Amino acid sequence: MKKAVFAVVLFVALAAATGCLGGDVEAIDADISPDTEPTDTNRTGEEILASAVGAAEDAETYTVEGQSLYQFGASQFFNVNVSMGSTSRFDEADEEAVVETEGETDFSLLGFFDNSTRFETTVYSQGNLTRRKVIEEGNDTGWSDAEGNYTITRRSFGAGAVPWVTNGTTAELLGEATVDGDEAYALRVNVSRETYRGIFMRSTAAVGLGAGGLDEREPGEEGPEQPEGEEFNLTETTAPDVYLWVDKETDRPVRLAYLLSVDSQDSGGEGGEGISAAFSMMYEAEYDYEEVEVEPPEGL
Repeated sequence: MKKAVFAVVLFVALAAATGCLGGDVEAIDADISPDTEPTDTNRTGEEILASAVGAAEDAETYTVEGQSLYQFGASQFFNVNVSMGSTSRFDEADEEAVVETEGETDFSLLGFFDNSTRFETTVYSQGNLTRRKVIEEGNDTGWSDAEGNYTITRRSFGAGAVPWVTNGTTAELLGEATVDGDEAYALRVNVSRETYRGIFMRSTAAVGLGAGGLDEREPGEEGPEQPEGEEFNLTETTAPDVYLWVDKETDRPVRLAYLLSVDSQDSGGEGGEGISAAFSMMYEAEYDYEEVEVEPPEGL
């Protein structure tokens, strides 16, 4: 994916997170809610969620299969659609991870320029080192140093995303469902203001296909101060749909899904037409805790 596209994607995502852009732009139309049946338990959604976060932190080696879809648009300016699938392998003891991603970007600028780009990306993290290789339309850039470390890569793509996405929230137990043949509790997570920002940060890191976008703060710690004169309000129309499936026997998260859209309107001042823009994304991931071997990719 072209660097210019990355810049536009990250700009729109972060601007939407702070309410700087918006508009009546078509959002992703999808139903990610669980298909559940009644479950027999005395545990509350909050209790199950707390156990799931702890179990995610205790995982030793595991694999994550993730699917992401992003839509960005600004009226009479640009439209971007990004779809990608990733396979991530993690070894907690050795602090080592490999994230392999394939995707496609469709980019339209001012109604005159249209471009579709297929890309493959490999991200390798070990301790404080993160390296990345991008193959764009068959052009291999080779390995280069990237922002971040194992901890940040884990928060972007691994089990560390669960605490980030669910921190400071309440959870409702919807019932039970089946994930890859195993019974799981299905939770709806009601996000807080800070959690909402955390989801945006995670999404920008994923779009950037590196570890940038997340910092060293632990979930729950205060983030950067809100810029003066700007106000962020979490409403029913901006709150994302977040669901978590938790294995009934192990309490480990086995599936995570969320869908969010943000839009607003800039009037453009007196006599101005204004700018309509929006950000919409969907993320779905499944976690497999079978033993997996993680080692440096070929060429490193």
